[in-house]
Amino acid sequence: MKTLQLNKSSVVFDQEAHTYHLDGVELSGVTGMLKQMLFADKYAGISEDVLAKAAQYGTSVHEGVELFETLGADDGSTEVNNYRKLKELAGLNFEESEYLVSDNETIASSIDLVFTDHDGGIWLADIKTTYGGLDKEYLSWQLSVYAYLFEKANPDYKVKGLLGIWLRHDEFKMDYITRRQDSDIERLIYEYAHGLECTLSKSGELPAVVHGLADAIASMEKQIKTITAQRDELKERMLQVMKENNCDKVDIDGKVLITRVAATTRETFDGKSLKADNPELYAKYVKTSPVKESLKITVRS
Repeated sequence: MKTLQLNKSSVVFDQEAHTYHLDGVELSGVTGMLKQMLFADKYAGISEDVLAKAAQYGTSVHEGVELFETLGADDGSTEVNNYRKLKELAGLNFEESEYLVSDNETIASSIDLVFTDHDGGIWLADIKTTYGGLDKEYLSWQLSVYAYLFEKANPDYKVKGLLGIWLRHDEFKMDYITRRQDSDIERLIYEYAHGLECTLSKSGELPAVVHGLADAIASMEKQIKTITAQRDELKERMLQVMKENNCDKVDIDGKVLITRVAATTRETFDGKSLKADNPELYAKYVKTSPVKESLKITVRS
């Protein structure tokens, strides 16, 4: 049962065009402001096709959650089921979805979810479906703007906390998000509204572009792993067929040459043992050469 009596914004949201208007004047979305002021490179290097597919998936998950909360309609998806688990574990009570907030001058946006806890505390949450988990730096700014606008619209209420909810297929997680100071949010909105360069600093933190690039690389690494496994399985089947038919070579239209290599043995040099047993001899034959700077990537799955 809902316990909050929230004020309704006069801003009109056009869902199809994804635009906000107040008295005929178009307002900017919070996402657009953050992209221009703080996260210009968040999705740099990612193709439009990949971004479009990610957006489509994210929209379907958001719609599933909204239908579940507003109409009690469960679409049976894994994501909605995991969302329900997270909400129950956190002891949260649903209040509003897509709650529209605005400063009525420059920006407007819809908050994914408004909750209350057992003590009546108000929590604002945003759902993310991107690969790799939650970008807490981005969420900190996004949800802090939401909290600032929420309290301006509802002076009698104070936001207790911010939450990031990650739903991606069978993976799910909820994290507490740090709220930025209202003075930083006010400055951000002012500088954006007046076309000024952003003076807010994120010193000591990686630029937002890292998250977008990491998402793309991790996705490719998973695809490579899957394709490599499929290729190895096909090669093993091909080898068995060639063995059964006593065939050593197959030439496919001059485009693919497959040669069966007989089992053999291989000699390897144990440099580690030589270094331990005879370090002077090892040093005599060691050659040092420069190695190009590179990345070591570990995809956790």
